[in-house]
Amino acid sequence: MQLKPYLFAISPVFMVACGDGTNPFDPDTLSVQSSFVTPGTDGTFSSTLDNVRGKRDIDASGNGYAYQVGTIDSSLTLTANAGTVSASTLSTPPTTGTTTLRGTYSAETYLNARVESGAITGDRLSHAGTLQLTADFANNTLTGSDADLTVNGTISSGTLSGTVTFSGITGDLSGNMGATQAIGAFHGTTTDGVMAGGFNVSQ
Repeated sequence: MQLKPYLFAISPVFMVACGDGTNPFDPDTLSVQSSFVTPGTDGTFSSTLDNVRGKRDIDASGNGYAYQVGTIDSSLTLTANAGTVSASTLSTPPTTGTTTLRGTYSAETYLNARVESGAITGDRLSHAGTLQLTADFANNTLTGSDADLTVNGTISSGTLSGTVTFSGITGDLSGNMGATQAIGAFHGTTTDGVMAGGFNVSQ
């Protein structure tokens, strides 16, 4: 079986001293990281995390997103991954006009993380909600928000990039953009927390 590389972009890794607070190489130092990772067509990830939580949201056409949040206990690393699943090509977006897209999103946060007795602990929450976004094809933007999630996307040749802010954490956005549908995945970090999630919206 040939293994394919999945890791695309990794956010800066933060290290928080949770031991005596004076040695950055203290064995109780927490590391925090997040990245885009392409899941398989069923939404599963090749990498295995400890204490993992996540979600796969794939529609009837095989398009969607997946994410996972967990720990790497051997290195005291808090990790979040997210990526889109693209089984079929979305229709080519136009170059003029606007449209409103509605759908759902979900996300996972792990905040206020710290090391206690050699293990990572913190505040974990799963989130879900509805979302309305506006695609402005003339200006190549996809924007909108609800109470917790703000999307500032850039459209380019059927792909999405840009940023999101979720529960106060700013992160990176990646995804696919069609004429009537948009699929996005996102991730981000703070010095002691991570978040990851995704959305699927359509006309």
